Amino acid sequence: MTIQNIGVIGAGVMGKGVAQNLAQTNHKVVLIDISEDVLEKATSDITNNLRFQGLFNKDKKVGNFEEIVKNIQFTTDYANLSTVDFVIENVIEKWTIKEQVYHNLEKICQKDCIFACNTSAISITRLASATKRP
Repeated sequence: MTIQNIGVIGAGVMGKGVAQNLAQTNHKVVLIDISEDVLEKATSDITNNLRFQGLFNKDKKVGNFEEIVKNIQFTTDYANLSTVDFVIENVIEKWTIKEQVYHNLEKICQKDCIFACNTSAISITRLASATKRP
């Protein structure tokens, strides 16, 4: 299975960095957050990061930052995850919030979509209990 379409949940520091990195490797990214304001900031931050990356790292070819940003769909609507192959969750370390995210993903994502998480405080077993996936 080739993974081309990736969902990233949470447009904070970690999530927008993950989305940017994936977009730079020509993946199509759906970046989800609960706030349009956070998504607007993420758009601006990613654009600026790409500009600065090109300025400060002349040896590394960054590419056209506008085209890279176009690889990212910024949205609050989980329904846009219905066709992704892989999801990386990056939300705040609160069980009730993460649990709701995984319940949403379980309902919307394809059966073969892979879920990944970015957590430092909640056990992976507990997170897995929020879905019916292995």
